[in-house]
Amino acid sequence: MARYSEAHNKATQRYIKKAYDEIKIRMPKGKKDEIKAFVEECNYPSMNQFIIDAVEHYTKAVQEEQERLAELDEAIMKKREGQE
Repeated sequence: MARYSEAHNKATQRYIKKAYDEIKIRMPKGKKDEIKAFVEECNYPSMNQFIIDAVEHYTKAVQEEQERLAELDEAIMKKREGQE
């Protein structure tokens, strides 16, 4: 089994700290196991990647909905202006 030197481990940790943000989340007991089982069932590469994809998907959906609502607000305002 290959063992890494202390210098290699430190270099890896510096790279991770420089290249990635970390987020710690808390959830009800048992939820982690549910997510893990789902991730494995769906053949996702990792639970981490699943969570990243889920957050990105949700964020995009919310942004698109906000844009649609802004367009509707604008259309309503224009219609009201035309009625006055």
